[in-house]
Amino acid sequence: MNEVYLKVAEAAGRDVGRGIARIDPDVASKLGIHSGDVVEITGKRSTYAIYWPAYPQDRGRDIIRLDSQTRFNAGVGIDDRVKIRKAEAKPAKSIMLSPDEPLFLMGVEHYLTKELFNRVVAQGDTIFLNILGRKIGLRIVTTSPAGPVIVGEETSIEVTEEP
Repeated sequence: MNEVYLKVAEAAGRDVGRGIARIDPDVASKLGIHSGDVVEITGKRSTYAIYWPAYPQDRGRDIIRLDSQTRFNAGVGIDDRVKIRKAEAKPAKSIMLSPDEPLFLMGVEHYLTKELFNRVVAQGDTIFLNILGRKIGLRIVTTSPAGPVIVGEETSIEVTEEP
């Protein structure tokens, strides 16, 4: 089986902001994915997350638990259906982000490397950060290599000042 359709549910509090997707292990087995593998999530647009097994109470329910940032990037809400399939991501050499409003963020690159460490991102995704009490959206403009990438310690991150 190459793809499945699952109903979107809210992520548990401890999973919020981690870039993970909780899926029933039986469904994951049919897709040929294992804990830590990358999955493509397609709603109105495609985004990516790291697969983790569903909590015991969710098994057999055909749901996928996603946080609000992942739902935003897939263009879906709670109870919408999304297509899930296995994906491959390469280590990110560099990523460039652009704020959703004109903003000067000096020295934020080191913070972003920590915040995005081991997360899978792709061009067009938006990352939301709380900086000095404000929720700031940063859109991923480019990645090198192209396609889904995993942010690591060696990833070069650049943030533009203008949207």
